[in-house]
Amino acid sequence: MTAVEAVSAVLRGRVPAGESELVVRFTELYLAKASPEFFEGRSPETTAALVLSAFRHLQHSRPGRVDVEVVRPDHDVEPWDAPVTVIRTNVTERPFVVDSIREYVTGRAIAIERFLHPVLRVVRSGDGQVVELGPASAGDPRESLVHCEVAEVGDAAAAREMGEDIRDALEDVVLSTDDFGAMVNALNETVAYLEETARRLPDRRAEIAEIQDFLRWLRQASFIFLGYETYDARDGELVPDPSSGLGVLRRQRERGYAEPAIPAAGRPDLHDGDASSPVLVLSKTEAVSVVHRRVPMDYMSVKKLDAEGRLAGERRFVGLFTSRAYAEDAERIPLLRQKLRAIIEQAGWLPESHDYKESISIFNSMPKEELFVAPAAEIGKQIDAILTRYHTQEVKVTMRRDPLERGVSIMVIMPKDRYSGRARRALQKELVRQFEGALLNYHLVMGGGDQARLHFYITAMPERLGAIAPEQIEQTVRHMIRTWGDRLESRLLEDRPADEARRLAERWGAAFSDEYQAATPPEEAVADMEVIQRMEADDAPVALRLSNPGGTDAAGERITRLNVYLRGERLVLSDFMPILENLGLRVIAMSPFDVKDAGEAAATI
Repeated sequence: MTAVEAVSAVLRGRVPAGESELVVRFTELYLAKASPEFFEGRSPETTAALVLSAFRHLQHSRPGRVDVEVVRPDHDVEPWDAPVTVIRTNVTERPFVVDSIREYVTGRAIAIERFLHPVLRVVRSGDGQVVELGPASAGDPRESLVHCEVAEVGDAAAAREMGEDIRDALEDVVLSTDDFGAMVNALNETVAYLEETARRLPDRRAEIAEIQDFLRWLRQASFIFLGYETYDARDGELVPDPSSGLGVLRRQRERGYAEPAIPAAGRPDLHDGDASSPVLVLSKTEAVSVVHRRVPMDYMSVKKLDAEGRLAGERRFVGLFTSRAYAEDAERIPLLRQKLRAIIEQAGWLPESHDYKESISIFNSMPKEELFVAPAAEIGKQIDAILTRYHTQEVKVTMRRDPLERGVSIMVIMPKDRYSGRARRALQKELVRQFEGALLNYHLVMGGGDQARLHFYITAMPERLGAIAPEQIEQTVRHMIRTWGDRLESRLLEDRPADEARRLAERWGAAFSDEYQAATPPEEAVADMEVIQRMEADDAPVALRLSNPGGTDAAGERITRLNVYLRGERLVLSDFMPILENLGLRVIAMSPFDVKDAGEAAATI
């Protein structure tokens, strides 16, 4: 008997005869794709109770409604018991249900223990009761169920909050997917509107044609449309048309996805009569998407211009660029290809030259968010900074402040062999501290030459943006990526010429093992190095050095360090320890280190 058959057998004897066949059918469909791990550690009776609770949830659900239930079986009225919290949802089948729930749960650092996502054909009576169930197929009334077990939530209030948050997220999923066709139509209308604008403003035709190509590119599976709304310019403000909202922007006043009125004075891109002001503005919303991915939404504003080219309003889209958009070469994407041409022309790179080829490679490797938002001149400066440091060990930082004064984009170039995940996390933490903001995203490129490149976007208050210079961050980076060998060289430079300090640091940095370096500060290493060098000069097999580094043992007694240096000898502890004990010394700890030079054992400390 299979696990599903065992559960069905339990339910046949547990539910009234009049509904047993429907419950058993539900069980077969509900558990059809459950993994063997789903049943581990549970009896058929426990799993039957779990399934029956899910069936009751389906019975109480209604088409067109988002139904969410968060229960703790060992605390709530549930016919089964387990040390978990269960999230049950039901909504008409559509994209983004599963990933929106997963993103919420993992974003709260809560472990998912079991997960089921059956999609069923559900036939209901006039009053909404379930009368027939079957596997889903095209054209059927399909309902998307989720059973998600997570680590136990602490209390009933936290469980209620979780349920409300997930309901909000799924309601946004419903709004954005129900209105997807209407938002695509709004995009098509915007393309047509731009054609009319180009006829009225022929001097902007080239700019507008590129924007039209970009909007068509978005339509080709490059953008997940989540919201749309139109705005009119009135008395220096952008005021939304409440009847135009689609997707999540139907709820913008409730959820804060966009401001109801944005002062044009605070938007440099909205200055009336500025011929250089772009028709299309790309940015990020301050609000985080709860649909599909929990990241700030991408924001696109297409300006409405009157016959004189003055601002009359805007058409606003919010959503998320797709993985296909991120994967596509930037040089092929409308708007970005135009920026690349402008950068190449400004730099004067000749086709087929080294710099020409490398600049295209660098451009394609940069984060799309930065390419879409940054002016071509700024991107060109970043590419030049990268090119000129391809084969150096330099640290270089560039910064670009957000035009709306909401944050800063930071590019950090460092030697590739100095990059590590630890260094990235430490730098990220320090940048967030300095700007008193939050990290929105980061992007790593292990680029050409000997460099690694990190791109960060950090939110910040306007007063912090002007308080920190790139040179300060460069100093921070240099300090963070300093190796033990760098610190050794700095110590040697205090009393030696630069060439000698560099030569000694290179030799002894390689001779001292990783274990030694982890346990020994460079100042102490210089003393050890000098002893071994004197031994080499005198051809001495043994040397001693006593020091009082400070500190005490567990009993509170002061500690003295005795370093024993051996060349061509081995220390036999059983011979050496009695000598120390006869001197009235007590050994607290002993750490041996081999010092190798050119692969040969030079000494033991």
